[in-house]
Amino acid sequence: MTQRLADYKVLVGVEEELFIVNSRGFLAKASEAVSKELIQHLREDPELLEEARKYLFGLQWEPNPSQIEYVTLPTPIERIVDAVCFGRELLAKAAQNIGLLIYVGSTHPVQSTPLPINGTHINISIRKKNNKRLPLRALTYIYNNIRNHLPELIALSANSPVCAGEYTGFASSRLRYSKVLRVSEYGKIRRIPLSIVPRRKRMVFRYIILFNKPKAHEYKLVVNQAGNRLLDITPRGPITNIIEDIRKSPRETRIEIRAIDNQSSEKFLSDIIKIIAGLALEALHKLIRGERIKERPQLIANREKAIRSGIDATFLINGESISAYEAVKMMLERISYYLDLLDLKLESPIARAIPEIKYYGAPKIIDEDGIYGRLLLRGKTIVNVRIGTERVLLDNFGVTKVLPPNSLVKGLLLRDYSLKWVSEKPGIIHRYKEIRRRYWLMMNEGYIRILPGDEIISAESAAQFLSNRLEKYLLE
Repeated sequence: MTQRLADYKVLVGVEEELFIVNSRGFLAKASEAVSKELIQHLREDPELLEEARKYLFGLQWEPNPSQIEYVTLPTPIERIVDAVCFGRELLAKAAQNIGLLIYVGSTHPVQSTPLPINGTHINISIRKKNNKRLPLRALTYIYNNIRNHLPELIALSANSPVCAGEYTGFASSRLRYSKVLRVSEYGKIRRIPLSIVPRRKRMVFRYIILFNKPKAHEYKLVVNQAGNRLLDITPRGPITNIIEDIRKSPRETRIEIRAIDNQSSEKFLSDIIKIIAGLALEALHKLIRGERIKERPQLIANREKAIRSGIDATFLINGESISAYEAVKMMLERISYYLDLLDLKLESPIARAIPEIKYYGAPKIIDEDGIYGRLLLRGKTIVNVRIGTERVLLDNFGVTKVLPPNSLVKGLLLRDYSLKWVSEKPGIIHRYKEIRRRYWLMMNEGYIRILPGDEIISAESAAQFLSNRLEKYLLE
């Protein structure tokens, strides 16, 4: 049995979306500028170009101009960290050349509201060592086994608890607020006599329906009737009913997992990939033993709990409540046998069921004065304040003047932020560690900072303010 499992090799590809930020840590709409710099750099450095060809399939920008993505080639697991590091550092160098940085998180802690968001797509391909493609049934087993463990994988990788300067209440704000990712379905092998082209793709394909050739043994692995590829996990390649994959080469057959938040540490990402490989080999073992893989009861409910609470979630498994932490430990213990077969070891705290967000901690949100934040939440944005100390007024032309203590000021309440982060490699923000919220008044004369200790005389909504002004005008 062990010998039969040893006949397989695993290749992994990573697609990682990254943010481009300025020197203060805020989003910079500069994907085209970074791409231009990168192209020039590769043209001038043949050795760098050759190294890029060794690791990467390509680079692309996303619809939002503050995002950019690298895509690795199918790579042996033991070399995937090198490919990830190269992709990140290549983009960081290009960004640095024009005074910018790269941030590797899934959400920006301030400017994701909740969009834009980033994700990590892990593509796993298992072949026999003679390069023979796996049969469709084996791919179905691999897909269903990994899908059954999405709650554990999400609990281990959920890493985006902050959007718009607030804790959202979700461990993975990315998965909670994504407008494109859909829940996958249990995978089944089916004959597909026709393929329906989704409406949003008809401008590209110019068809409504594609009729497949009536081959007697033309079967597909179907996980979504409409052939949607934007799922939390999906098979890819010509063995699927995905429209974009109809003409793909059999060598492009793989399972794509999109449910993974970006990991700041390459070691944490590498360990998540290793776990996925272990689950894939476990699936093949179940196939060899003739064991059927059914959909786990409460799978979708547990998935949602993992999105909300991460490793602190409580799952319902086999009718019993169990913590996500214990569920992950059970999974890790079970697949350790398969990791040994692949000569792989977990090297990060994930080996102890400790996800990155627990190991490094979530960003701290520091509010200079919570009362102003509460006024904003209630819509009380027109504020009259008596300042307690001498204050600088910055006018619209950058000219400053000083207001004495006890001055009365009235204006529109605004909030801005200062950010602190951890950078472990040049040009890369790995994690934000502090978000400080500050408050200002915008007046006709300019802007003034308001501080704890200033006295709030009155606060009203914009509607109240306009109503009062109108009433006063009518009485006059």
